[in-house]
Amino acid sequence: FHMDFNGTDFTKAGTLEAKIEDTIAAWEEEYGVQYLPMDQLLATCDYISVNVPLTEATRGMFDTAAFAQMKPGSIFINIARGPVADAHALRAALDSGHLAGAAIDVYDVEPCTDSPLIGQPNALLTPHTATYTSENFTTMNIIIMKKTTKMYCWYMIMMMCRKRANINMITMPNMLWYTVMKLKTKSMPSQ
Repeated sequence: FHMDFNGTDFTKAGTLEAKIEDTIAAWEEEYGVQYLPMDQLLATCDYISVNVPLTEATRGMFDTAAFAQMKPGSIFINIARGPVADAHALRAALDSGHLAGAAIDVYDVEPCTDSPLIGQPNALLTPHTATYTSENFTTMNIIIMKKTTKMYCWYMIMMMCRKRANINMITMPNMLWYTVMKLKTKSMPSQ
């Protein structure tokens, strides 16, 4: 377990620093893990799974130096974003035998066609397709069906309002209120 704040000095923030320390202590106790600085984490873990967003601070986070710090024989897993890890440096660490293997499903450019890891026997490369499961396709189809049905209902309501009120069709669903109000105004007896 590792939480890196990219060298940010929180000592001036007082309460924020205390909150971070309390959070780390709670996680350590709840999950039975130990917070380690990045260099210690790399040197002691058998598996490193990268799960960070791509930011300027994380771009190139795993370079030649980081791979050299990793425990010999360890496994590197990147499911974050391709540019977080230098693919050429990873290939060198795999070629040298320093790392036992790697599993990658994110690349600098997707779809991947020219990674230096292609053909590497101790690298498992998969397409970035975490959402491509039958369960997810079923869920996506249900969502599309519901949204389409909802839009069709809005359309039918607005067509009925247009016919009754004899006004121009308003095509945006969030304008239905205006259509209904105009209908009520036209149907109310004058005073």
